Amino acid sequence: MAYEEFKKESTKKYNQIFKDYGIFWAFDNKQFEENKTPLEEGDKYVRLGGGGFMPKSKLQSFRNAEKEFFEKYWKTIEENNWKELEILYELRNHECFYGGDIEYILEILPYDEAEIMEVYSKHRKTEIK
Repeated sequence: MAYEEFKKESTKKYNQIFKDYGIFWAFDNKQFEENKTPLEEGDKYVRLGGGGFMPKSKLQSFRNAEKEFFEKYWKTIEENNWKELEILYELRNHECFYGGDIEYILEILPYDEAEIMEVYSKHRKTEIK
């Protein structure tokens, strides 16, 4: 399996986890009402950050599923020696080559600044057109 195929399949799986646990996004009251997922009697919504919400009763199960997903995800990245491809994907996805800011990437990837900067520096000239 190529990295691109793995990334696409992983995104599908992660999005399915969101769906399975009733996670939705809303940035105002109208979106909240339009996007909210059903609650069981007595349940309430909790904030996840970034505009995300979900039923409180499913929070711990979601955290467990998310942890399991990422353990498998990072293990596959490591086993296939895809670290550089993963870093490059996120640098591109968050337009780091255009803005020159890698701060968000430092928060979302399990690599240190030196590892990320090495990939950034290696690809910067070819990424900025």
